[in-house]
Amino acid sequence: MDIISNNHIIALIIIISSVVISALVKKIIDIIISNENDKLKTVKNYLYVLKMPISVGIVLLGMYLAFKVLPLPEKIYVILDEGFMVVSIFFITYLINRLINTFIEKYLISMVNRFGSNVASSIIKPLQQITTIIIFSFAIIFTLGNLGYDITSLIAGLGIGGLALAMASKETIENLIAGIILAFDRPFKIGDEIKIKGDDIWGIVEEIGIRSTKIRTFDDTLVVAPNRDLLSQKIENLSKRKKRRVLMTIGLTYDTPPEKLIKARDILLDIIKSHPSTVEPIRVHFTEYGDWSLNFRVEYFIKNEGFDHFLNVLNDINLKIKQEFYKEGIDFAFPTYTIYITQNDFQKPEFYH
Repeated sequence: MDIISNNHIIALIIIISSVVISALVKKIIDIIISNENDKLKTVKNYLYVLKMPISVGIVLLGMYLAFKVLPLPEKIYVILDEGFMVVSIFFITYLINRLINTFIEKYLISMVNRFGSNVASSIIKPLQQITTIIIFSFAIIFTLGNLGYDITSLIAGLGIGGLALAMASKETIENLIAGIILAFDRPFKIGDEIKIKGDDIWGIVEEIGIRSTKIRTFDDTLVVAPNRDLLSQKIENLSKRKKRRVLMTIGLTYDTPPEKLIKARDILLDIIKSHPSTVEPIRVHFTEYGDWSLNFRVEYFIKNEGFDHFLNVLNDINLKIKQEFYKEGIDFAFPTYTIYITQNDFQKPEFYH
């Protein structure tokens, strides 16, 4: 009787000690978390996640040791050992899962966000769910194996089922992987103006998701492009250009005298160079005797501050050219033909038909 009483007292002491130790550990973790030292930021993030599981784990360990002290039937000890093993496996699995999900949420997603993409919000939940399923699946198989069950057929079944699921969701998986690659490769971000060569899509990126990317074209159509298709196409990111090129031909009439051709070139150079949004190189040259015009090749660049800005600068420069040419009496050419008719032509019957 005394032995039983002593064992109960020892068991009670173990339980109380585990509760006290759990409280002390929790208090120490709280002190570390409240520390304002930025060098401990990573440690604090993980400790915050592990604080409650560690505290509970210490109490559970204390209860297991307390029961082991008590004089119980052998079958109870077997059940107790197996139960503790199962609880320990899933407890460790839970800790690992929390750590991995914390890494995904705190670091992987923040890395993606720094790349200028909102794909993080689309990645986080699916990625955490996938990792949770995989981790706990391994935990279940490991537990069943330690309990003496034959897991060979279970693993084979999971393999076949996984293969069938993978085949059925092949496109979805490809899009998921492509979305992650786009997030890290950063060919474009929200707000960028892009051209997709193979599909002839030109517009502004509105949303980058884990499965697809939404592009608003200039006729206000919303195009939803699967990410796997984007990876296989040539993407031209117009927003990455520091400047936009303008190349055009200005034709003057053939009766324009040489001095006015020189004046026209000076006007063009002055207008383009004086505009605050144009940058070098600027090239204006009389290059060609056309079919009905004396042609100037005009090339210059505009600072890339958006498509609307580009159009506004073009508008300003073109209007200014028209105004200055009009003042100087310089005429633009348009398609014309000169037809010479002789006296004999009037005598031919076909001339009147």
